[in-house]
Amino acid sequence: MADICVICAITLLTFIAENMNGSKPDIFQNIHNQTETLQIMDSQDPSVLWNRTWDSTGTEYAYRIWVGGDAIYTQGSSNSDHLLVKWDKDGNQIWNRTWGGSGTEYLGGIWGDGTSIYTCGQTLSWGLSNPYILKYDLSGNLIWNRTCNLRSNANGIWGVGEYLYVAGAFYNSVNYDVILIKFDSVGNVIWNRTFGYSPTSSDGATAVWGTGNEIYTCGAFSIPGSNEDMLFVKWDSNGNLVWNRTWGDPGSNFPSDIWGNEDGIYITGVSNRYNVWDMDGLMLLKYNSSGDLEWYKLFNSPIYEIGYGIAGNNDSIFTIGRCGSPFNNTIDALLIKWDLEGNQVSNHTWGGGTSNEYGYDVAEDGEFVYTCGEGLTGFFLAKWDLIGYQLMVSLSANMTFAEPGEFIQFKYTGSQSYDLSCQWNFGDGTSNSSEKNPLVSPQQ
Repeated sequence: MADICVICAITLLTFIAENMNGSKPDIFQNIHNQTETLQIMDSQDPSVLWNRTWDSTGTEYAYRIWVGGDAIYTQGSSNSDHLLVKWDKDGNQIWNRTWGGSGTEYLGGIWGDGTSIYTCGQTLSWGLSNPYILKYDLSGNLIWNRTCNLRSNANGIWGVGEYLYVAGAFYNSVNYDVILIKFDSVGNVIWNRTFGYSPTSSDGATAVWGTGNEIYTCGAFSIPGSNEDMLFVKWDSNGNLVWNRTWGDPGSNFPSDIWGNEDGIYITGVSNRYNVWDMDGLMLLKYNSSGDLEWYKLFNSPIYEIGYGIAGNNDSIFTIGRCGSPFNNTIDALLIKWDLEGNQVSNHTWGGGTSNEYGYDVAEDGEFVYTCGEGLTGFFLAKWDLIGYQLMVSLSANMTFAEPGEFIQFKYTGSQSYDLSCQWNFGDGTSNSSEKNPLVSPQQ
């Protein structure tokens, strides 16, 4: 085995091979003339590149966010009306639109297909509580709006192909059921389906995500006398129920948002395993498409974390929520970056002072992360340089035979200076090591 001592410089990484008994280090003998690849990770804290606040009436907040093309779209509320705002990626507001009647318009979700933006929610302006869906073009023109006489809300929206799926909770005259509604692109209802976990349970969906013929809703159910737990349902595109799954830590568990990729489906929310207000933890769960729970993580620092929104890509998951105590005005927005196996990469807060900030949603465009929410100054929108956190840069060197104490050099060819840490794999079949002085078993 060999001890590898690391000396870091901006343009040159130098490694010295040595061991305690003075013999030739086996690891270098056994990978004679092979190329070793290392990775540089930027360990500097990610920064908020800009943030925008907006509070024209004292009642604005941003609830959901969508990033499409060269623009950011936020769905929020202004004076109890639905508010849609378009921004460029430098944080300049392009336009804003409000929609609503004499009653309150509650917010649901937002989704875009590159040519249109769709939002949903619940309206109290026209009769009983009904779901609504709005379609805008990218210039902010309202193309159509639809309300459904279903006595339900609309908490989430997602599009697959030419169809839209809206999920919420339906009042069945006794309690509530999960409801899923399918629309075509001109606003016609294709079908609606409801699901109740049991005749006595009260159920609802908080969000929806889909791909191909698979549609997933997450929400909660509660049976009289028991705690609230998560309800996860898979449907096909014809509205047939494929399966349903429940999950709950001891205490109450409530999911807020869902996102997926080819690797799995991820759900965030809050888990209160002890039914004590200050023991809430932000939860993250991963399921496969067969409904098997692969893992779950709980972030608790240990006071009052809640997850409200989730987004991701093929490398990372991002959750947004809040942390801190509501009783002394110390709540901050909480942004966490995870890898796809649920390992936390970093966590960051936004806010401070004596005001409360709530992070409600997160989106990413492959280069930057965007968050929105509510604070003392009303509506906030922030852009983060978080994708680049732990940016990987490759280095390599031809590993030649090394005497104890001799140097092997790895040249860094990047143009930027980083506060560096290193990670490498010596080709011995073990996982990557990030230790400064790893002990590596020689190859056979």
